Amino acid sequence: MKRHLAAAVIGISSATVLCAAAPGDSDRAKVISLHAQVITPASDALFRAESQPAATPAQWVQVATRAADLSRAAKELESMESAKSQPAWLQFARALGAAAERAVRAAQANNQDGLVSANGDVVSVCEDCHAKYRDAGRSMKQ
Repeated sequence: MKRHLAAAVIGISSATVLCAAAPGDSDRAKVISLHAQVITPASDALFRAESQPAATPAQWVQVATRAADLSRAAKELESMESAKSQPAWLQFARALGAAAERAVRAAQANNQDGLVSANGDVVSVCEDCHAKYRDAGRSMKQ
């Protein structure tokens, strides 16, 4: 039963990532759409799991699924055309993917401390990327 639930949730989440932006959209539009549809909901779910830790196997599967969504979104950010000419962009996308993969492994192991640690890395990457690309050098902490 657990495997079927996990497969169903992962399948739905994968479809969300793939439908994040229509072909032909500019990279900026793709990034905005990817954030709205995948990155923000996935990261919010991971952060919520810090203050409301998963208590059941099904909840841990949900956390792992959202972390996997974030990992796939990072790969999408990495594959954008404008990323090829921006080494910092690639570095941020890869770091986000690595942190998300650590969150996946932590959730799969029901490891709350590992999840909190991975989430800290997600926050750091988000802050650094947003300061450079979205917030004109301003910190998200302000």
